[in-house]
Amino acid sequence: MTDIQGAGDLAVRFRNAIEAAATEGRLESHHFDNFPRGACGPSARILGQYLQDRGFSVWDYRSGVDADGQTHAWVEQEGWIIDITACQFEDVDEAVVVTKDDSWHRRFARMASYPYADLSADGPALRRDYRLLVTEADALD
Repeated sequence: MTDIQGAGDLAVRFRNAIEAAATEGRLESHHFDNFPRGACGPSARILGQYLQDRGFSVWDYRSGVDADGQTHAWVEQEGWIIDITACQFEDVDEAVVVTKDDSWHRRFARMASYPYADLSADGPALRRDYRLLVTEADALD
């Protein structure tokens, strides 16, 4: 059974680390230049890796496209959704969404669904950014 409170708390810390580092221009990968807009795919992959590395097992990467052609990505485990970039959409107010209610996410027809397991398929810049973000997220209180 997932410790969803613990995973959610880590997701908030990790999102805060991404936002601070992106705002200050300390990330190599250009995926985060307009965070959270346009950063959902890489954000979901590195969040899933972070949760796994912190003992929360494997989170599945999900992505999809809605009727307007907008794409989005998040992670899921045991019916729980954690989404750290949904606030880029006008109808979402929360910076970090932790829910079992998939009604909002169902609007995105699935394009990809897989356990992300690791970041080996991503470029070296994203892997370096991940290491920096882990250090910073772990240091946040």
